[in-house]
Amino acid sequence: MSSLNLARMNTLLVLTMALCSLGFQSIKKMKVVKFYPKNAAEDPDNVLEQAIGEYSSVLILGWDKDDLMDCRSTTGLTHEQVLWIITKFQHKLMNGDYSEDE
Repeated sequence: MSSLNLARMNTLLVLTMALCSLGFQSIKKMKVVKFYPKNAAEDPDNVLEQAIGEYSSVLILGWDKDDLMDCRSTTGLTHEQVLWIITKFQHKLMNGDYSEDE
């Protein structure tokens, strides 16, 4: 069974248990929480999905399906702001702010 299917089954189990304990009247107030497997960050779609609603502006750098670099950002970011984001990230990366364990 794949990790994604296991994650979906876990989500369904949690929702079923919540429905049973809260009763039908509370269904409208429930928030669906999606559980991701430990290796979810290996799939770029999972990373992007988890970022939804978290940022006011974004810069995305990556390799597309043809192994070509693709860069995208929200509108309103100037070239100076994009360069600042890249430089700030590079500085934090070189200082060890991000570890391979995270």
